[in-house]
Amino acid sequence: MLLLDGRKQAKRQLGLTLPLMHLFKRITFSGLLNRTFQGTVTTSYHVFLVLKVVA
Repeated sequence: MLLLDGRKQAKRQLGLTLPLMHLFKRITFSGLLNRTFQGTVTTSYHVFLVLKVVA
């Protein structure tokens, strides 16, 4: 009976942990994606400015 109860609790904890992990992964992934995108845009903008100045 005690073993069954422990298993139930572990299952419940896992049920709570998995969505949190998934959410965390999604947040970090989108954050990385945004940062990379912003970095690319900023870099191309700087290159554009430099070319404008040089030309």
